[in-house]
Amino acid sequence: MTKLLILSDSHNSTGAVERILHAESDATAVIFLGDGLRDLEEALTLYPKMKVYAVAGNCDFGALEPLDGLAAFDQVVVFYAHGHMYGVKFGLDTLTDAATARGAEVALFGHAHIPVAEQRGSVFLFNPGSCGRCYTGPNTYGVLPLDQGKIISHERKEVPHSWASNAYVKEHFEEFGPVGAVYTTNQTAGRGRLGRIWVNAEGKALYYTVAIREPLAQPATLPLLASLAVRNQLKLRYGVDCQIKWPNDLLLNGKKIVGILCESVSYGYEQQGRGILCGIGINLAQPQSYFDAADLPHGTSLALQGATVDLAADPQWLAEGLTDFGFDRPMYVFAREGFAPFREEYKAACVNIGRRVTFDLPGGGQGAGAAIDVDEEGRLVVRTDSGEEHVFTGEVSVHGIYGAV
Repeated sequence: MTKLLILSDSHNSTGAVERILHAESDATAVIFLGDGLRDLEEALTLYPKMKVYAVAGNCDFGALEPLDGLAAFDQVVVFYAHGHMYGVKFGLDTLTDAATARGAEVALFGHAHIPVAEQRGSVFLFNPGSCGRCYTGPNTYGVLPLDQGKIISHERKEVPHSWASNAYVKEHFEEFGPVGAVYTTNQTAGRGRLGRIWVNAEGKALYYTVAIREPLAQPATLPLLASLAVRNQLKLRYGVDCQIKWPNDLLLNGKKIVGILCESVSYGYEQQGRGILCGIGINLAQPQSYFDAADLPHGTSLALQGATVDLAADPQWLAEGLTDFGFDRPMYVFAREGFAPFREEYKAACVNIGRRVTFDLPGGGQGAGAAIDVDEEGRLVVRTDSGEEHVFTGEVSVHGIYGAV
């Protein structure tokens, strides 16, 4: 039997696509019907082995995907399109004729944001609704099981509910001012840097996301500013002196206590607005069993390192401090001048400097040498046998940190 997962019209709701792919990870294939190809691309970093068929919608500006497609699954021929080229908001005759002319038994489409499931002649028409912006009810997607040339059933499902601070901010980005933030202590969906798996710690961690619509001189260096912002607030609240592992991990006694993930955001009319969000996870009071179960041997929490943590008061105190003193006030300088004014403070806390590091090379493979500086563009400067390398992307391992040798 073949299980087709049908999604359409996510419209900047990456979190919804991620939750659907997680809930239906046993699907034989995913058919994405347009208007949200960026969401699909980001979500697939967590599920790279899923087989995907995708078409572009009228809001997928600059996409290279086709406007329609034809494929056979379990002896059933499926025609799929976003639908705007077939006038599906005004009637389904043109789409039905196009599917019939191609010998298709199923026609999948989106665009209308309204679920449809009906038989017209020899063609079964199916619109799963919008998984990000449904007009007639909850956001939905579709599942279509096929077996030996037959449609076994069709099902429209509501998008699973969960909460991730980054996903929420992304979906509500237009509602924020130049600098705004949300936080929670219970994040039921999330992801780590480079697509790593992320585990919730209900009530024992702070999950904070800041939205920045202010134009930035050096947006790529925001993670470095964020690491300083968190470091300063933790020092004020708990008296701890965290080190920064370039670019933005915070360490306490050699173990990771804070993770930071920044993402660019497109928003507004035809997605022409540009902004950036920065998600921050602070380990407040997770027990050692949490890190053991999550297979995080290099992780720790403030409580495990001896800090007195008040879970009733600290999350709000830290969130307000980060917003007011970590981002809002420094943004007046950072937006215009970039990383340079914060460089010396950052270098003083950077654990990489003076240590041997290995790093990913742009063309593949790895380089190694001694980290000697962080330049004004936020790049880690490494002295190698062949000269200096200025590293800005990829993974960097530091001798003596996280077990690296």
